[in-house]
Amino acid sequence: SRRRGAPCPRRRAATRPAPRAAMEGTRENFDELISDFKTAVQNAKYIAVDCELTGTRLEGSPDSYTEDAETRLRKLCDIAEQHTLTQIGLTVAKDDASGSGILFTTYTVLCFPGDDDRQFSCQPAALRFLREHGLDLNRWVDSGVRYMSREALERKHGPLNEHDLPAESGLFRLWQALLAAKLPLIFHGPLDLFFLLSAFERRRLPRDPKEFSNFVKHHVNCFYDTALLHMAVPELQAMPQKLEKLFYSARQSHQLRHARHPLGAGLEERTKRQYGRALAGEDASMAHEAGFDSLLTAMLFAYLWALTGNDGVRSFADRLFLFRSSECLDLASAARGQSLGANCFDDLGGTVLVGALQSPDAQDPTIEMIARAGHDRYFYRKMDETHLLVFVRGSSDAEAIKHAEDLGLWTTPHGVHWQGLDQWQREVVYRHRRPSAGAGQTGHPAIAGGAAASMPASQPRSPQLVSDQAAAAAGAAPGRAALPGDADP
Repeated sequence: SRRRGAPCPRRRAATRPAPRAAMEGTRENFDELISDFKTAVQNAKYIAVDCELTGTRLEGSPDSYTEDAETRLRKLCDIAEQHTLTQIGLTVAKDDASGSGILFTTYTVLCFPGDDDRQFSCQPAALRFLREHGLDLNRWVDSGVRYMSREALERKHGPLNEHDLPAESGLFRLWQALLAAKLPLIFHGPLDLFFLLSAFERRRLPRDPKEFSNFVKHHVNCFYDTALLHMAVPELQAMPQKLEKLFYSARQSHQLRHARHPLGAGLEERTKRQYGRALAGEDASMAHEAGFDSLLTAMLFAYLWALTGNDGVRSFADRLFLFRSSECLDLASAARGQSLGANCFDDLGGTVLVGALQSPDAQDPTIEMIARAGHDRYFYRKMDETHLLVFVRGSSDAEAIKHAEDLGLWTTPHGVHWQGLDQWQREVVYRHRRPSAGAGQTGHPAIAGGAAASMPASQPRSPQLVSDQAAAAAGAAPGRAALPGDADP
């Protein structure tokens, strides 16, 4: 019952709730969606972006650990220019009503080129992938929101007035709203940023590292790449970069570390209706839908941020992960005229080795031994069918070299030959330039043991020298060291 003296609530006439924009934007409802999006980004913390594409690689040019950062920059530009967007997912992250958690609101937009003269390529595998994950290609053509780049619009209309854009601007208006928010953009992998710039700014992107980096910074306030940022969390460094698996691993890691202080991650009402079951693992049909992947990216970033802290996250700003590479793209450095490529492993405490598998049977036991030793000693990446990249941890150079020696003792009997990453890269490049050179005739001196003993004690060790010593230690001795967890003989 109502307490005496308490004011009686004023009765209001029944009103219908205001209409809410649909989760998926098409040509029919785009005006409503963009209005809703502009409201959502007010006071937001960041925006995660994911794109679905008609192609993700160049024919006959697979990525390789031998390529430098500038080569990869050119390839990423080529991929974005030759293919096109099919769907864009955006997830806005902001403080929830209590101020103690994060609320996620997701939008998906079907998009189709509006410039009839723009040609693009489609990879058969990419189209099959899109169909397998629910994209209706007829609907994509018929209902996709048309878009044109700033370059194409200005070619037709002259300099643009951002407050009075031409009617045919279409999805370019959403791009403008995204940039106007001046919030950090979160990606998972490098391609999304390249595709957005090619679609909405100019078809042909700059190839010069400094010019490209300043071009990006002119438009994008700040960005982070979760495919790279997870390297800041030791227990996640060994994880594959696949988005969904990495998200669940980061969430589990946060739960284990902060059981008493869970991350308050909530979904806005429409987002929960659309993706709640998929997020709980009860609906696999949403996998690789742009909105769902942007939601995973946004939530993954929240967990990585909580695990890493502000300073740790800031050190990854404006860097992009590269698949099949030991480097990332450091656009902040390139914008200053410095190196575009930054070594992903520099600050992890250890060294990088390449294991050449002398037979197909060598891979499984080598991976098993690395896994048994634990991620506090090693983690690996598959380079191809005959090579493994292994990061050897060590709190000091001596410890890293000792762990490399143990690795060699365990794996050499199975037919694994170890080299430092830099030497392996030099030899592969040399062989490609000299195809007639026989095996072993690389033009580079073989790694020899005993390098540490010949050095003056006062001379600081370079990462290259530590890598060479670790490779020498890994290949030095026959026999077998005890694996962690082995029973005593």
